[in-house]
Amino acid sequence: MTRGIPIGVGLIVISFVLTGVYVWRANGEFDRLTRQILSEVKS
Repeated sequence: MTRGIPIGVGLIVISFVLTGVYVWRANGEFDRLTRQILSEVKS
């Protein structure tokens, strides 16, 4: 097995992990910030 195959698999796994971290953070912190901005604009 060449070095490229484990590196490629690792890259795919890391991309899934980073996507999960972004979605988790976006659903928490970014939604809170968006609600805060909208409440300030509406006031």
